[in-house]
Amino acid sequence: MLDHWLDFYRLQKYRRSKIRRRPTYRERVTACSACGYPASHRHHLWDVAMHGENRVTIQLCANCHELHHLMYNALVRDSEYSRKLVLHVLFSDKVARETAEKILGWCLATIRYEANNGWIEQGRDAAAWVEAQLHWSAFQQRAERG
Repeated sequence: MLDHWLDFYRLQKYRRSKIRRRPTYRERVTACSACGYPASHRHHLWDVAMHGENRVTIQLCANCHELHHLMYNALVRDSEYSRKLVLHVLFSDKVARETAEKILGWCLATIRYEANNGWIEQGRDAAAWVEAQLHWSAFQQRAERG
């Protein structure tokens, strides 16, 4: 009988540790750090799957959050699907240049951190790599023309 209750206790403790903290009211009413739209997501700059639960977060709206993950996957994981989606979003004139630059900056900071710790290959944050994957200079020129 004692074994049953010990197993039950361990299961409950495991379930509590797997549940993520819900966003606070202040987090829910905060503006997106990238575009200013009401934020609905708390994005971990250091991936939870790789680094565990951490406090290095920014508030993002759903669109900016998705764009961040797409850019990261295009640059680090060589995802052709993500790359095509990022290019479609960037060249659709729906994202402000400043917003895209902020999101790319956060991606590159995360990539540098992971590369410096040996978790991913070096050079994924290089300007030439970003240009090859995301056609960044063409996006900037297009954004300047308005």
